[in-house]
Amino acid sequence: MVNVLAQFHSRYQDDDQARFVGPSGYGYVITENGIADGSDLLRPAYIIEHLAALHHARSVLGVPVRGYIHWTVTDNWEWAD
Repeated sequence: MVNVLAQFHSRYQDDDQARFVGPSGYGYVITENGIADGSDLLRPAYIIEHLAALHHARSVLGVPVRGYIHWTVTDNWEWAD
């Protein structure tokens, strides 16, 4: 995820349409990030690894990530239809 964020930032940092502009300046919002498995064994490590990657991208690489939205239990109900 760190590499993806760094590449995204390198590619779109000058593109006004690809950025979220908030009170603290521009940045990126990661949305609908998650993983599903029948036994829920993968999700805890997935969340921890992705949050650690976001922290590294922000604090070490300077990628302006301003938000992170993880999947919720109701995100995939539309697929049940």
